[in-house]
Amino acid sequence: MNKGRIFLALIGAAILAACGSKLSTPGAADKPAAGPPPPLVEVAPVATERMVETIETVGTLEASEVVQVKPEVAGRIVRLGFDEGQTVKKGDILVELDPAKLQQDIEVASARLLQIRQTVLQQRKQLASARAQILQAQAGIDQARQTVRETLARRVRARAVLERARQDENRTRALFEKEFKTQDDLERAITTVKQAEADVAAADASLSGVDGEETHERHPLVKQARAALAAAHAAEQALQASLGDAAGDDAPVDVHPEVQRAQAELNLQQARMNDLTLIAPMDGVLSVRRVAVGDFVDKGALMFELVDLSSVKSAFHVPERYLSRIRSGQAAELRVTPWPDDLFRGTVYYIDPTVDEKTRSVLMKMRIQNPSRRLKPGLFADVRITVGDFPDARVVPESAIVPQGGKFHAFVIEGGVARMREVTLGLRRPGKVQILDGLHEGESVVVAGIQKIRDGIPVRIQEPAGR
Repeated sequence: MNKGRIFLALIGAAILAACGSKLSTPGAADKPAAGPPPPLVEVAPVATERMVETIETVGTLEASEVVQVKPEVAGRIVRLGFDEGQTVKKGDILVELDPAKLQQDIEVASARLLQIRQTVLQQRKQLASARAQILQAQAGIDQARQTVRETLARRVRARAVLERARQDENRTRALFEKEFKTQDDLERAITTVKQAEADVAAADASLSGVDGEETHERHPLVKQARAALAAAHAAEQALQASLGDAAGDDAPVDVHPEVQRAQAELNLQQARMNDLTLIAPMDGVLSVRRVAVGDFVDKGALMFELVDLSSVKSAFHVPERYLSRIRSGQAAELRVTPWPDDLFRGTVYYIDPTVDEKTRSVLMKMRIQNPSRRLKPGLFADVRITVGDFPDARVVPESAIVPQGGKFHAFVIEGGVARMREVTLGLRRPGKVQILDGLHEGESVVVAGIQKIRDGIPVRIQEPAGR
């Protein structure tokens, strides 16, 4: 009980002492209470530096050129000039095929050409003979016509003789009846008539119904002569058509179509002799060998692939939004896994004219010089293309950016007061952001302590460590 009273007494004394202290302090009621100090922040200047905008994608390396070594003719391999993996120069002999079969074909083609030439010469002789027969047939027609004319004239004369003989017979018969003529006279007159009738009948038979000059073309002699002429003309036309431009005596035999075809076949066979030797069309490296000496290869069979590694290509895809910012001839660079620290530079040389509807990307290709031959077709590559270069970009630390309401802001220190400004961002790099609008070079922006400030409040700037 005594202890409780003592404790209460002590508390009361303490309260009185405190009150007395306040009342006894002169001017204490006139001073305001002290507030918290301004928040402490770190700042950084808006700097300028070069920033480069790049597109990064992946690609696959391809050989600059790949030539498939295939024979133009079938044959058996008798020699291989190089083996797989070896480097060859343009003009080097790669493969030789056996010429025996082709030599036989050339001999056959030569014999056929000679035979056709002889046939053409023989047809020329036949053509000359046909033309001579035409002349003979034309002369035969003239002769037949002349014979018909002479026969017509002979019949006219025979009919006149017959008419006179009949008149003489009638006169002799009348005189015989009056006994002025003898029996012998009458018989001679009758015999003369019969002879004249026989001559007329013979002329009629010879003329075969030809009554006059206008119908003599129907006479068998004329018809036969005309048939002979037609046959000679037909033979001439057939030979002329067969000989063509080679029909003339002075025309070369080689202009005949059959001779030209046979000559072309011979030339083709002779040219194929060159095809038996396969020559490297360019510098390169031979890929896997698919044949051996002694193998029979068909025309067009793949034997090697000749790969040009002096330069390589890389195919890659770029989003369509960058299409307007990349052009043919633009610089590009890549890295490959086997040499991750080496940068290989090249240029874009192909941009596909169409956009892939599914991926909304564009196929492009770049070419890279490859003097060391380290880059191999099939390697994956990390491709990078520069699409923008900003030598005086305004840059702030990434920590200075405050996203708010779908926009971006930064706190700028103006006279010891934090002012919030809306900013437009450009490129981003690790720890850095490009400012397109809203800040000026040399201004100070808050980079640490942002969570403690708001627009318009005073701040204290913390000096960087070490100062």
